[in-house]
Order: sequence, then structure tokens, then C-alpha cells
Amino acid sequence: MKRGVVFFSLLSLFFRCSTCKIVNSGRFENDPIVVNFDSLCNNIHNSYECAKKIEKHQLTNFSHLIKRNNDKLILTIENNADVIFIDKEFDDGVIRYSFRDYIKEINSYIVHIQYFEGNAYCLINKNSGETIIIPGLLKISPDKSRLVSYNVDLVAEYTVNGFVIYRLTNTSFIKEFELIIEIDEWGPSNAEWIDNNQIEFEKTVLNDTSEIVAGKVIYEFKGKWQIKE
Repeated sequence: MKRGVVFFSLLSLFFRCSTCKIVNSGRFENDPIVVNFDSLCNNIHNSYECAKKIEKHQLTNFSHLIKRNNDKLILTIENNADVIFIDKEFDDGVIRYSFRDYIKEINSYIVHIQYFEGNAYCLINKNSGETIIIPGLLKISPDKSRLVSYNVDLVAEYTVNGFVIYRLTNTSFIKEFELIIEIDEWGPSNAEWIDNNQIEFEKTVLNDTSEIVAGKVIYEFKGKWQIKE
């Protein structure tokens, strides 16, 4: 595999990863086992501190597949290659990467991305090394052919308020639908797949300075994604 670098604009969270590259590594091991680690952050209220604590835990569990070398996060993929994420500092901000988990159902890694204000996630296909930026954690359809990633942010406005749906292949993520929602409307939370073609979200709205749930909405796929009437 040839060495390459993929760039993206920090103005969009739905383009491909920046400051990451694929290089030859000459090593590969069996798939790891998914670990439940959410309890690690029970007493942590900072997203970056939580991400680093999770990574520290996962570096032990996945030592045959991932490693940290100062500002570099290195993930092993197929064809004896690595995907390398490099932390960066800019005049007006930072971008830092922390390993979160391996998702066996879709054979992909998920990496937390911390900006100066706000955060997102990067999903990496373990077969090909293809990377995408998603706004939040994800839910996989029952047949494992699609995923939805969603995030609600009606107060701070540091992150994307909306969701994105991808169709999955063995080597790639194919975007089917993306919706960025105005904060004075609603935000998607607690997404659940009803079946392989329907997703139900809780509609979160702003009540003064608090986010509250004000009903539910279903999006369905009938040739294209749309609100179910």
C-alpha cells in the first residue's frame, strides 16, 4: 500500500479526516473484543479528559492493534498498514485524537476528535483505512447495512446539531442522507432503528436554557430518506 495523506476542511465535520495518513506497518493481529467502558467517565465532566481516560484503558485491551507515540495515534488495518492520526495545534485552536473503540459489527475503529471548542468522531474502516467524520456516536441497523450518527447541541453551539446516515460496504462508507437542523427547531437524540429502513429520534427542544424532549420523529427510507408522515 502506498503512503498517502488525506486532508479535510475544519469547517465541516462530515468530510474525511485530516492529519491522518496510511503507511506500511508489516504487522496484523486478530480482531479484538468490544469492551464496555462508559463507566470510566462517571466523575469526569470534560470531553477531552474522558476521551483520554478511555484511550488509556483501551491501549491495554487493544495493544496488538493500536499504540500511542507522543502526539501520534496509530491504528493497524489490513494489508500490513497503519492509519496514523497526528495531534495538531494552530494559532486559533487545536485538534486532538483519542482512540475510543473497535466496532466488530462493522469492522471499524472509532476515534474521538477534540477541537478547541466542541468535538466529533472519526470512523475508520479496518479493511481499507477509509475514514469519515461523524457528529456523534452511532447506532447500527439490525442488518448491519447502515449506520446513523447523531448529535444534539441547542445551547453551546460548539458541535453539529443534526444527523447523518451511511450505507456500509466491506471497505467504505456511502453517505445516503445528512440533515443539519437549526437550533431554534429541534435536535435529534436517543436514535433507535425500528427496522432496517426506519429510524426513530427523540425531538429535543430548547426550553429557556435547558434541553427537553418534546416528542418523537421517524425518518424512513423509501427510495430516499424522508420524515414518515
